[in-house]
Amino acid sequence: MTVSKKYLALAILSLSLNSCIEKLSSTQTPEFKVLDEELNVKKKEKQEYVAGSNDIPLFKDLKQIDDDNANFDTMAGSITISSYLGKNSDLEKIVNFYFDSLPQLGWNLKSNSKNNMKLSYKRADENLEISFERKKDNLLVKFFISSSM
Repeated sequence: MTVSKKYLALAILSLSLNSCIEKLSSTQTPEFKVLDEELNVKKKEKQEYVAGSNDIPLFKDLKQIDDDNANFDTMAGSITISSYLGKNSDLEKIVNFYFDSLPQLGWNLKSNSKNNMKLSYKRADENLEISFERKKDNLLVKFFISSSM
């Protein structure tokens, strides 16, 4: 076989393979399409964290109140206060989110007030309090983080 016939054979084989790949990708089963969509959504979602914290995850639908935050650093330790607004209807989801996620990050539940309106956690020399207050249709969520050195 001459060189030009070999190139012609390779070109035909390449075109055949390309058309097979296109057919396979267009006939993807619904299960794979759903999985691909979920993976793409998860790649786009970036985990946000409570202001003043590197590792306390923020529930996805909470919006920060810019004028209601404070951060103090002293020789004895630090204090961070961050406030967020959410929906009253999300209270149970938010509480469950923190019940599930914080222990995985080393936080131990110290106390849980009646009706889950205040959660207190401890991790090494850090303390975390999350309080919830209903305000009309909104839910005020405050994070109080303190640490001692």
